[in-house]
Amino acid sequence: MGILGDIGHLIMTPLYYAISAVLVAWHWLFSQVLQMDPNGGGTWVLSIIGLTVTVRAALIPLFVKQIKSSRNMQLIQPKVKELQKKYGHDRERLAQETMKLYKESGTNPFASCLPILIQMPIFLALFRLLDHHAANGSGIAFLTNDLAESFGNAELFGVIPLKATFLDNGGSTAVQLVAAFLVVAMTATTFTTQRQLMSKNMPADALSGPYAQQQKLLLYVLPVVFAVGGIAFPIGVLFYWTTSNIWTMGQQFYVIRNNPAPGTSAAKAKEERDRAKAAKHGHAPAAELVAEVEEPTERRAPQRQQPKKQSREQRKKSSGPRPATDQNPEGEQQQTDVPESAPTSRLDQLEQEGDIAADYLEELLDIADLDGDLDMDVEGDRAAVSIVGADLNQLVGANGEVLDALQELTRLAVYRETGERSRLMLDISGYRAEKREELVKLAAATVAQVKETGEPVSLSPMSPFERKVVHDAVAAAGLTSESEGVEPRRYVVVLPA
Repeated sequence: MGILGDIGHLIMTPLYYAISAVLVAWHWLFSQVLQMDPNGGGTWVLSIIGLTVTVRAALIPLFVKQIKSSRNMQLIQPKVKELQKKYGHDRERLAQETMKLYKESGTNPFASCLPILIQMPIFLALFRLLDHHAANGSGIAFLTNDLAESFGNAELFGVIPLKATFLDNGGSTAVQLVAAFLVVAMTATTFTTQRQLMSKNMPADALSGPYAQQQKLLLYVLPVVFAVGGIAFPIGVLFYWTTSNIWTMGQQFYVIRNNPAPGTSAAKAKEERDRAKAAKHGHAPAAELVAEVEEPTERRAPQRQQPKKQSREQRKKSSGPRPATDQNPEGEQQQTDVPESAPTSRLDQLEQEGDIAADYLEELLDIADLDGDLDMDVEGDRAAVSIVGADLNQLVGANGEVLDALQELTRLAVYRETGERSRLMLDISGYRAEKREELVKLAAATVAQVKETGEPVSLSPMSPFERKVVHDAVAAAGLTSESEGVEPRRYVVVLPA
């Protein structure tokens, strides 16, 4: 038989037992319990449909995993584009960073293929049962010789053999019509399922790039493959595959309707249904109960100060001991009396936050043996500190993750000194400034789209900083926006005037 034949036999034999056991069990239910004709084609068709339902029910956990993986793939596409832009010249580094992103986001790019990959051996086993064992009356596993002969001779409506195909129809027009109908149904359900995913459950910015191109390819290629191959499938196998496709379509419709991906038309439709349902029962919708963490969009014009740009050497020469703390011999900071010169105005408080943050960051740079200049500013109603240096990318990290962590640590340092929570903004090597420019351009393009179509537009999930930038840019353009969803999938919706 050869090594490949031995491997195939090793894989298929357990499947023959599993599939024949389920198929025979359903046949027993319909023939013995419901008293249907055991040799009738309708009994065997219902048994095949029962087999399909059993297999698909067993695959529900894999389907859930497939949905999560597909959704993650959609949501991380903007980050994948950033990596392609950054490492496009280095394929090896791009592959490493992309796999790292997949790992951090818990995404398996192959998980979306698991259900269909697992179904293929089942499909082949059923095909073999019909095409060979049933046709020849030779039993296998739990399908005895008598049952195999009954299966092979079964005819739907008394004229359509289940083992017949569109091509091998025995001169029967009825076989061709039923086979053609099932092939069209199988093709249509495949196309509808894929189209449903792309049109309702993919964010606008995920409809471009390699993943989107892959989805579009599947949208048109899979139906063609099934249409071409379907004419060679036995009628019984076509019933299995069509039923499986109908299950997939309904299952996906349920998931998209009840658990859509953020920033999609399906998510917007669900929120509208939730609002209507809440209004009907006199309750506030859940989305409005989520606390808004970013700033309101309407703000007064900020009173800006000239930045205090100093090198570290200049700061060390000009800065004296901190007035609010002292150190004991063990090096621990102790709170002392606040001097009479303590800040009294909001502007003075923000400048003090900047000074405290700069001192903390200087110590951090010393520990890390890094050099950089510190810029202190007041932007609107918050202090802003920037570190500029030649090689500080390690303090930014992938997608600004290290920078976000440093910002929180710096805010804690300020809180420890002042006793008040700080909203200080930290930037390193202009990362946030560049991000701000990109978001302002995105907001401008979205505003133009909303003004042109008169329809609200949902953006991809963003961090609080990113949402704040977009809100401000939208407000400056004369429109309104709101944040919806729950962290970390909270996103901005730009509304028409």
